[in-house]
Amino acid sequence: MPNRPLTVAETEKVQDDLKHQLGQAYTPGTPIADPDLFAGRTVPLNTVWDARSTGMSYVIQGPRGVGKTSFARRLFSGPRAFWITASADTDFVSIFLTVLYAVDGALTKSERSEMVKAGVSAGADAIGAKAEFGTELKVKKVPVATQKFDLNFVLDRVAAHANKIDTIVIDEFQRITDANIHTQVVEVIKGLADRASDVTVVLVGIASDEERLVKDSQYPTYLVRHATSVTLHPMDEPEALEIFQQRKQQFNIAFPHELQHKIIWISCGYPHIVHRLALSACNSWLLRSAVTIVDDLVIPWFKKYVLRRKAEAPSVQSLSVSISPEDVLYAAEKFVNIYEGNHPLARRKLNDLGRSEQERLLRGSVEDTDADEQYFPSYGRAKKYLQTAGREGP
Repeated sequence: MPNRPLTVAETEKVQDDLKHQLGQAYTPGTPIADPDLFAGRTVPLNTVWDARSTGMSYVIQGPRGVGKTSFARRLFSGPRAFWITASADTDFVSIFLTVLYAVDGALTKSERSEMVKAGVSAGADAIGAKAEFGTELKVKKVPVATQKFDLNFVLDRVAAHANKIDTIVIDEFQRITDANIHTQVVEVIKGLADRASDVTVVLVGIASDEERLVKDSQYPTYLVRHATSVTLHPMDEPEALEIFQQRKQQFNIAFPHELQHKIIWISCGYPHIVHRLALSACNSWLLRSAVTIVDDLVIPWFKKYVLRRKAEAPSVQSLSVSISPEDVLYAAEKFVNIYEGNHPLARRKLNDLGRSEQERLLRGSVEDTDADEQYFPSYGRAKKYLQTAGREGP
């Protein structure tokens, strides 16, 4: 019986498996959990490590796509780390009640029963699950008898169970717009410090240098004494190059040096965009290499019919992925098309820029860029790259 080529379904599965593997290397939509894949940020990492002490909490802020959550995971992970992703409905009660529900023994059986009677909705559906970086908690606004669940109650219980809680991380903190909730969270930070508790509270969110993440009048007075603030900026080139170097080591994905520099230039140092462009380039490589890969997976009849062996995708490492200039052009085109789809006036705005503004744009900045168009300079650079390659008209 002759060897048999793969069926259409088998071919699609192999391609999907390879695409999944590439998506583990470059992760534009997912914070990095593997410390071996974390790149750069030596100075701010040392800032936090040097400041680690009893009663010290942390505020990690910066623009969108700069890698704040990955940075926080690099520092504050482990079985006793509790992670909450805030939403517009997140309030003081939903944050800390859910943490206490997740900690064995932090609430007595009768207290749980009383809170259920008071209308509290925090049970197994609200607690979440273990993750690589700790326990991920899903919270929602809950009604509760405030006289029962007050600041002192939270502080007493959290401090009493500090041997089970290392860190409480509130990610996307900018989504909480109620200043009263900010004040309550700051009071928890101060109260834990006053109790000399080892529990660390970490606030992570989008804010510029000029715009504080924490909206509380007393917050500035607690800085240095009770909280260390770290603002992340776009990566410099050596930091961004580490992204490619580490993935070459772990996944054997090779970007020629000139293409690494080109992607970093387009990205303006935002790791999110580096990952987006690199993953698109990898998927382009897969599209043009799929036929060859599949042809090499012809199944000998003996393995197929006697051993019932199914076709399996090879590892990306064994394929020695090698990215070409054409792949990066494909990635730049995709980035431009998606950006213009999300910002219909982007093309006209770019064309309306004067010569000096164009020059500033290609240096990575432009005046009066709207917050929703944070990546406009990267869009302008991608367009320029396509123009120089003859893929985009002037």
